[in-house]
Amino acid sequence: MALSTGNEPASEPEVRALVALVEELDAEPLVVMHSPLGLIDDPAESELARELAHATGMPLAGVDYATPGSIGTWGQETGRRVITYELPDADTHSLIRDHSYVIAERLRRWYRNDGVA
Repeated sequence: MALSTGNEPASEPEVRALVALVEELDAEPLVVMHSPLGLIDDPAESELARELAHATGMPLAGVDYATPGSIGTWGQETGRRVITYELPDADTHSLIRDHSYVIAERLRRWYRNDGVA
Protein backbone atom coordinates (compact mmCIF):
# COMPACT_ATOMS: atom_id res chain seq x y z
CA MET A 1 0.00 0.00 0.00
CA ALA A 2 1.32 3.44 -0.91
CA LEU A 3 0.57 6.32 1.45
CA SER A 4 0.41 9.90 0.30
CA THR A 5 0.36 13.14 2.27
CA GLY A 6 -0.99 14.97 -0.80
CA ASN A 7 0.60 17.54 -3.03
CA GLU A 8 -0.67 20.75 -1.44
CA PRO A 9 -2.85 21.89 1.46
CA ALA A 10 -6.36 20.40 1.26
CA SER A 11 -5.50 18.32 -1.81
CA GLU A 12 -6.83 15.13 -0.24
CA PRO A 13 -10.61 14.48 -0.48
CA GLU A 14 -11.08 13.82 3.24
CA VAL A 15 -9.27 17.06 4.05
CA ARG A 16 -11.40 19.02 1.55
CA ALA A 17 -14.53 17.70 3.30
CA LEU A 18 -13.18 18.75 6.71
CA VAL A 19 -12.16 22.16 5.39
CA ALA A 20 -15.70 22.78 4.10
CA LEU A 21 -17.16 21.86 7.51
CA VAL A 22 -14.62 23.92 9.47
CA GLU A 23 -15.24 26.95 7.29
CA GLU A 24 -19.00 26.56 7.67
CA LEU A 25 -18.77 26.26 11.48
CA ASP A 26 -15.90 28.76 11.79
CA ALA A 27 -14.37 26.40 14.35
CA GLU A 28 -11.16 27.40 16.10
CA PRO A 29 -9.01 25.98 17.44
CA LEU A 30 -9.50 22.84 15.44
CA VAL A 31 -8.38 19.63 17.15
CA VAL A 32 -8.06 16.78 14.66
CA MET A 33 -7.43 13.14 15.43
CA HIS A 34 -4.85 11.09 13.57
CA SER A 35 -2.70 8.07 14.28
CA PRO A 36 -0.40 6.30 15.15
CA LEU A 37 2.42 8.62 16.22
CA GLY A 38 1.42 9.15 19.86
CA LEU A 39 2.04 12.89 20.13
CA ILE A 40 0.39 16.30 20.12
CA ASP A 41 1.39 18.31 17.05
CA ASP A 42 0.91 22.07 17.25
CA PRO A 43 3.54 24.28 15.61
CA ALA A 44 2.32 27.20 17.76
CA GLU A 45 2.69 25.13 20.98
CA SER A 46 -0.58 26.66 22.22
CA GLU A 47 -1.82 26.45 25.78
CA LEU A 48 -4.44 23.87 24.79
CA ALA A 49 -1.82 21.70 23.06
CA ARG A 50 0.45 21.89 26.11
CA GLU A 51 -2.50 20.91 28.34
CA LEU A 52 -3.36 17.93 26.10
CA ALA A 53 0.27 16.79 26.10
CA HIS A 54 0.52 17.10 29.88
CA ALA A 55 -2.79 15.28 30.47
CA THR A 56 -1.90 12.37 28.18
CA GLY A 57 1.83 12.10 28.81
CA MET A 58 2.36 12.31 25.04
CA PRO A 59 5.04 14.68 23.81
CA LEU A 60 4.26 18.03 22.23
CA ALA A 61 6.22 17.57 19.04
CA GLY A 62 5.95 17.86 15.30
CA VAL A 63 6.38 15.22 12.65
CA ASP A 64 9.77 15.09 10.95
CA TYR A 65 8.51 15.01 7.37
CA ALA A 66 6.46 17.23 5.08
CA THR A 67 2.68 16.80 5.10
CA PRO A 68 1.57 19.16 2.32
CA GLY A 69 -1.96 17.71 1.92
CA SER A 70 -2.80 17.60 5.62
CA ILE A 71 -5.33 19.72 7.44
CA GLY A 72 -2.51 20.91 9.71
CA THR A 73 -0.67 22.39 6.74
CA TRP A 74 -3.92 23.90 5.48
CA GLY A 75 -4.35 25.52 8.90
CA GLN A 76 -0.85 26.98 8.84
CA GLU A 77 -1.31 28.39 5.37
CA THR A 78 -4.76 29.87 6.09
CA GLY A 79 -4.02 31.22 9.55
CA ARG A 80 -6.28 28.77 11.42
CA ARG A 81 -5.11 27.11 14.60
CA VAL A 82 -4.95 23.34 14.12
CA ILE A 83 -3.81 20.91 16.80
CA THR A 84 -3.26 17.34 15.63
CA TYR A 85 -3.91 14.79 18.36
CA GLU A 86 -1.88 11.81 17.12
CA LEU A 87 -3.20 8.74 18.88
CA PRO A 88 -0.63 6.10 19.80
CA ASP A 89 -0.57 2.70 18.16
CA ALA A 90 -2.93 0.75 20.42
CA ASP A 91 -6.09 -1.33 20.39
CA THR A 92 -9.46 0.45 20.24
CA HIS A 93 -10.40 -0.37 23.85
CA SER A 94 -7.17 1.16 25.15
CA LEU A 95 -7.55 4.26 23.00
CA ILE A 96 -11.08 4.87 24.25
CA ARG A 97 -10.10 4.19 27.86
CA ASP A 98 -6.96 6.34 27.80
CA HIS A 99 -7.96 9.23 25.53
CA SER A 100 -11.70 9.85 25.20
CA TYR A 101 -12.15 11.40 28.65
CA VAL A 102 -8.97 13.48 28.35
CA ILE A 103 -10.04 14.93 25.02
CA ALA A 104 -13.64 15.57 26.03
CA GLU A 105 -12.76 17.13 29.38
CA ARG A 106 -9.99 19.39 28.06
CA LEU A 107 -12.13 20.65 25.16
CA ARG A 108 -15.16 21.16 27.42
CA ARG A 109 -13.03 23.19 29.82
CA TRP A 110 -11.39 25.12 26.97
CA TYR A 111 -14.66 26.23 25.42
CA ARG A 112 -16.38 26.84 28.76
CA ASN A 113 -13.57 29.20 29.77
CA ASP A 114 -13.40 31.01 26.40
CA GLY A 115 -10.08 29.56 25.38
CA VAL A 116 -8.31 29.23 28.71
CA ALA A 117 -7.22 25.65 29.44
